[in-house]
Amino acid sequence: MSIKPKIVFILTLFLSAISAGVFGHGNSFFEFASNAVSKSITVSKVETPYQFFKPYNDFIGGFDVWIANQGAVGSASFGLRDQNDNLLAAKTVSIPYVGKIWGGTVFHVDFNEPVNVSSTAMYKIKILSSAPELEFYYVSLTQLLLHNTDRYFFADAAGPARLGSADQNFAFKFALYEGNDNLAPIVSGASTSIVSLYEAKIVFNANEPVDYKIIFSIDGENGQAVDFSGNYRLCPEGVAVCSVGLSVKPDKTYNYQLIVKDEWGNEAQLSGFFETMKSGSSPESPATSSPPLPEEPPVVGDTAPPAISNSRLINLFYNSAKIAWQTDEAANSDLTIWSAGSQKIVNVVDNTLELEHVLETGNVLKPNTQYSAALSSADLSGDTGTQTIVFTTPKEEVAAPSDNKDIVLKSPESGGNNQEISPSPVIGNSFLIVQFLEGDKAGNAIISWLAPAGGEPTDGYRIDIFDENKELKQQIFVSAGTHEIKVNLDPGKYTVIVYANNGGFFEKVAEELVVTISEKQPFLGAFLSQSRYFFLIFMAIAVIVVLAALKLIKRKSSAGFTFIEVMVSSAILALVVLGITLFSQDIFRFGSFFSDSLKTQQEIQQTFQSLVTEIRSMGPSSIGSYSIAEATTSTLVFYSDIDRDGLFERIRYFLDGSALKRGVVKPTGNPFVYNLSGEAVSEAIHGVVATSSGIFSYYGAGYTGNEPAMSFPVAISDIRLIKAEVSAKGNAKSPTEKFFILATPRNLRN
Repeated sequence: MSIKPKIVFILTLFLSAISAGVFGHGNSFFEFASNAVSKSITVSKVETPYQFFKPYNDFIGGFDVWIANQGAVGSASFGLRDQNDNLLAAKTVSIPYVGKIWGGTVFHVDFNEPVNVSSTAMYKIKILSSAPELEFYYVSLTQLLLHNTDRYFFADAAGPARLGSADQNFAFKFALYEGNDNLAPIVSGASTSIVSLYEAKIVFNANEPVDYKIIFSIDGENGQAVDFSGNYRLCPEGVAVCSVGLSVKPDKTYNYQLIVKDEWGNEAQLSGFFETMKSGSSPESPATSSPPLPEEPPVVGDTAPPAISNSRLINLFYNSAKIAWQTDEAANSDLTIWSAGSQKIVNVVDNTLELEHVLETGNVLKPNTQYSAALSSADLSGDTGTQTIVFTTPKEEVAAPSDNKDIVLKSPESGGNNQEISPSPVIGNSFLIVQFLEGDKAGNAIISWLAPAGGEPTDGYRIDIFDENKELKQQIFVSAGTHEIKVNLDPGKYTVIVYANNGGFFEKVAEELVVTISEKQPFLGAFLSQSRYFFLIFMAIAVIVVLAALKLIKRKSSAGFTFIEVMVSSAILALVVLGITLFSQDIFRFGSFFSDSLKTQQEIQQTFQSLVTEIRSMGPSSIGSYSIAEATTSTLVFYSDIDRDGLFERIRYFLDGSALKRGVVKPTGNPFVYNLSGEAVSEAIHGVVATSSGIFSYYGAGYTGNEPAMSFPVAISDIRLIKAEVSAKGNAKSPTEKFFILATPRNLRN
């Protein structure tokens, strides 16, 4: 969050009664509406407006609304009321002239004092105004969920706006501030579960976003701690849980202290104890006998299912839905939609093992119909966590009103727009590239990606890196506009996932990438590794030894310099000149060396950017041929509309000597033909190093990241994922630049 007092809730309107209204209050923060729409209502022309919401926090101190007022100066009163319509706070503010701009002008109001509220209770804001032209901006509930999901948001955080007694399919734009909080978080539902011989888990609930720390120890031994993470999570009762795993020993009793703090630093503490599993037993069948323990703990399989939390509708239309949830460990994503009559409508699966889960139904739902969504996530061990949410699609073609005459007088089930939804869990045409570096450390790599097709995310990117056991090893946040990070990993196999971060809603920008870090001899720069320098050093030492011997001899003689001394001195001078000359040559070589290396990197990156975009958009040729024409280790031929003129060009990537080349043939004539003699060929990457595996490898529909590539010759119709891996050198003495990408054609059909 950008400022402490702010707790943002995705759905909109203004909240709470507030002190004097101001513009541009404090630091900017999430706006809960896409700028793609700009709709408003005039308060004086509709029945009394209300906005319903659940705060998921313990105080409300102020709020922002988006307004325009092109008429006379007037006033507006905001009343915060509980679910029984009791007035908790009220504030009247002066509304000056505010010109009308796209999306409205942000107007801030503060209560005289922060109001203590119940985290999960429903509240509403009532609005009254004497300004005849005062307008409040709004967005449809579904659009708001799609564009402005905050990390603290749950599906029921904001209800619809209400005009008089009729609920609407939109909500007023708003942001909620907490104000000064001096109360400690309320912690409840704390419990301990024993996962395995060497792992325990503590879960609990809290009434506001919290960070937490656990200190645990065995009597008489030094304590261990899982420290504050610096991130605040929301885990209200009945909605989500906060959890932390502990590394423990079997046959022990542990005392623990749970310290929970809110964003103001107020702390709550809870103490308890738990007994770990008896050695030789398991959670399913505790054993009383105890075999001797090994010196090192054995690898024990995970037996706890993933905990699903923060499940919510990201987008809801009359014929489709997008649903998201989170898990506390890497797990796959499985969504099944059932009708009220227990008929299975659709099942969508993403086998990526990850912490963030987003799936779309496709256009298979009916308008104004209730459905249940069964969410399921299985971890690497096959343990499965489940959760079910119920929703109702909006009426067909019902959208947010464009003006006052469209305001509904009856309460619809929910709002939405008719829109095609792709079931793909990946947004845009981005992709991941990994470049291995032979630098000062083995295991260095650069991970690169493109921005999503829809533009930069509001809050940058998150990169999750998992090891072969799907344990999270690194989680990195970077700002918008950053498309490359450098990481250092121990030898092993890793999975890299990059997410676009839009206000805490994380969606993959590309398919996961599996990276193998090998044990390698680090590249030593340069001239220090050249044998000629060792020769020069050896010769210099030899000369020094000879000179020292001559010095001793000369002390015993008063004679002048001997012929030998003259020769040795000349040799020293020659060695110095030679050393300077070689050093100068190497400085020049290394300038060329780095220039060639950079050029090679740029060639590979630019080629892969084009290749991935072309593979993703490949389709049948303009004469009806299958999308892929040839697939070998060194050649890939397919069809793609690269210039978006409606005609699918024949694209050929092929290795010719040490160059990877790209050929393009445009269909011509009537009827269309592909004249291969007119192929336009260009050199894409120079200095390609031949490898036993070639450049291209192919995978079928069941690929999850661990399966081997298809054997050659491949069945072209079975290809569902293409891997391109290139190793290239700028010159003979440059380090090898190694890149690879995975790309999924989107339009292949069985």
